Amino acid sequence: MNDHISRIKAIDGQLKALDRISTQGEYHAAGLSITLTVGVPNEGDQPSLNIGLCSNLDQILDALKTGLQQARSERTLMAKSELKELQAFFDKEGS
Repeated sequence: MNDHISRIKAIDGQLKALDRISTQGEYHAAGLSITLTVGVPNEGDQPSLNIGLCSNLDQILDALKTGLQQARSERTLMAKSELKELQAFFDKEGS
């Protein structure tokens, strides 16, 4: 599968999971745990951070959703750009 398509599908899965968490409404008392890695996971020594939060969760979840939506839009634009480039190449090859 194309890397762009697999990444878009992964983001869609993350957005669905985030929506389920947001709509449950039970997370307020439970808190939120985030594991954060900067850079490519398992590739060298990147800084990482484990965070546990129990307040401002709505804002954090909204920020995560916004970030995922932006990442999906960017990945879609990259895929469309590559498609145009491929189409131009094949159009040249056909002539």
